[in-house]
Amino acid sequence: MGTNDFEAFVHRLVDLNHDLRTPLNSIIGFARIMLKGIDGPLTDNQREDLNTIYHSGQFLLGMLSDLVDMAKLLAGRLELSTRPVEVKEIVEDAIRNAQKALPGREVRVNVEVMEGLPPVLADVGRAAQVVESAISFSVLSNPQCTVSVKARPDHTPKPGDAPSFILISVSTDGPGLSIEQMRQLFEPFPSEKPPVPPPDGTGLRLPVARELARLHGGDMWAATETGHGAIFHIIIPIARPNGGPERVNTT
Repeated sequence: MGTNDFEAFVHRLVDLNHDLRTPLNSIIGFARIMLKGIDGPLTDNQREDLNTIYHSGQFLLGMLSDLVDMAKLLAGRLELSTRPVEVKEIVEDAIRNAQKALPGREVRVNVEVMEGLPPVLADVGRAAQVVESAISFSVLSNPQCTVSVKARPDHTPKPGDAPSFILISVSTDGPGLSIEQMRQLFEPFPSEKPPVPPPDGTGLRLPVARELARLHGGDMWAATETGHGAIFHIIIPIARPNGGPERVNTT
């Protein structure tokens, strides 16, 4: 496939988003209606089958979102609508989204957001997506883990300088990642087959999250230690005084 063909494919995938998402949402919606008993009582086997359909539909919807987001990033068609926002709002949205994205799984999160943090300049939904991606990846990799989300001012180059970023860290108490896993965490299209299948199905969730963080003017990276869970670090710029909403795109 040539460069022009690939670009055409990326643009076509973005345009097909609605056509792909509509039937999938219908499958999820009707499964939820039946699980609520609106269409009548269910046997245990029927409920189990419908739960599988519902959870599988949610998983596929997440995979589609990752594919479309990466396509938009590659095509330069992903836009942010930024405004000053409290970090606590971003973290709370991220936790709610993780609980929705992982139906049937227990999402245990401890939150430590430092008091008095200045607002950041962010697109709330997209910034929450970045944090949610780290939470969801941690839970999918270690189903029994407890996730910790902490937020504080980022370190400054010189003592006394005002911080330019807020640092959000997402860590777990589960086992750490191997060197090979760490190497491919943020590679959207690795040249080699991953040693362990990506827990999100596509392997795009973290690469998309990092690009979204960078689109904000921040960044995202990961670290790990033997015997300890992975730690994801996200930095988001602090909003400038009197800074109004901005629109940022990839073009």
